[in-house]
Amino acid sequence: MGNRLEKIQSAARQQKAKLYIIVACIALLVCGCTAHRRKGQRRDRNKK
Repeated sequence: MGNRLEKIQSAARQQKAKLYIIVACIALLVCGCTAHRRKGQRRDRNKK
């Protein structure tokens, strides 16, 4: 029965790790997009 518990805990750790990676990727995408937009706005202001 202990072996079954270890398998369940291992699966839970793997799912948690996958979720962490997904959240990190989304955060990078969002931060990258907002940083890109800010740079674009600065360029537009300089052109005027």
